Amino acid sequence: MQNYWISIELSEESRGRIQRIRSTLTDVVPDIFHDERNPHISVLPGFAIPEQHEPSLRETVDSTEIQFDLISITGLDLYPQTEPYVIALDVTTDLSHLREEILNEIHRIGGEVQYEPVDPHITLFKTGDNPSAGLLTNTRDRALIDRRIQVLETDSSVHTQWEEPDFSINMASY
Repeated sequence: MQNYWISIELSEESRGRIQRIRSTLTDVVPDIFHDERNPHISVLPGFAIPEQHEPSLRETVDSTEIQFDLISITGLDLYPQTEPYVIALDVTTDLSHLREEILNEIHRIGGEVQYEPVDPHITLFKTGDNPSAGLLTNTRDRALIDRRIQVLETDSSVHTQWEEPDFSINMASY
């Protein structure tokens, strides 16, 4: 069995915007967080399939009809709201059809889902892939981040909301 994940890769323009947002947050983000250097939207964050079926799954990924033309990036958020371990950009798009088609093929070829899909978002910083990696519990640090997010959300020079028309689906091993 080989491990894979499927993501939506963003345009260079969006990657630049994300880098500007990350740069304006860096000085208030506590050391328990690290940068997510590959901005993407996870479609399926982790699954394993028999290696010989990789071409079949790639064909399914490549041929699945994407039922949206735009991805809406809708602002900054912390996950979860209490004691967060992820600082992210919210994303509004319906990935259910895409996920269903791919999951059906994964199960058909004898694959196993290792990480359940999550709501669409673009991670900027995280302490790890789950809460056990560390949580933001310091109220002073939280207040600094919350204030910076409020400033960014109203700063017209830093876009925290936009439409992304140029994206692609990527399947990679890990």
